[in-house]
Amino acid sequence: MSSYPPPNQILSVYGIDLVWDEEGNLSGTSSVDPKLLGVDGEPCGVGALVPLVDIMAGTLSARAFRPDWQTTTDVWIHEVTPLRSGPIDVSMRVLRQGKRSLVVCSDVFGQGELVATSTVEFTRISRSASPHSIEQGPAVGEPFRLGSGPLLGRPLDEACGFEVVAPGVVMADKSDFVRNSMGTLQGGAATVLADLAARSIVGAGSRVVDLNYRFLSQTKDGPARATATLIRRTDATATVSVEIVDTSANDAIVGWSVATVDR
Repeated sequence: MSSYPPPNQILSVYGIDLVWDEEGNLSGTSSVDPKLLGVDGEPCGVGALVPLVDIMAGTLSARAFRPDWQTTTDVWIHEVTPLRSGPIDVSMRVLRQGKRSLVVCSDVFGQGELVATSTVEFTRISRSASPHSIEQGPAVGEPFRLGSGPLLGRPLDEACGFEVVAPGVVMADKSDFVRNSMGTLQGGAATVLADLAARSIVGAGSRVVDLNYRFLSQTKDGPARATATLIRRTDATATVSVEIVDTSANDAIVGWSVATVDR
């Protein structure tokens, strides 16, 4: 059974060092360059922080659900202040655990300043769903690296390879960079896709400051297509819904997101 995430995949390029505390909570530091998460050196939208939050929360839920596996079902993330510099630190704990589901809450910091808060919900599934395992590291107090391979070396939008084909419409091939342990579009990559679609319909210079993403199904062969719809616009912000479909499965809906975009 191979370790997850693999090299040169979206969850590996954030360069995350983790540590467990005595209460079973998890904290970590990412050495990724925050400027590569945004556009033209501007602060990133919250969608670009979800891969970091998702893999850390997945590590926590993997421990809680073992020997079973888990899948991400819902992500909500809210910006407190723009992320302008690193390192990026994240602390998280289990908010609620049931027999079939688990909710993790997290705080994201940039140079000690709170930049975002988030919750991630997971559902327990069969261990046979994935041929991979998530590195759990030492029990308490000893840092360990999550994932391997080089750090992100180009803008995240470019690395994902998503293509804006019209304002609010973005296509996403299932490349190795954005594929998860079950061969479908990775959850963090899906939120980056929704973030990009929301930005593209609002216009250049916009930034997603609040995002909720609901995972409804898996993307099979793909490509996935994200289509954004403008719900409400003010002088300062726009509210956008994003529908993600699998074009290889008669446009079956695989994800749904609502985003608030700072104009």
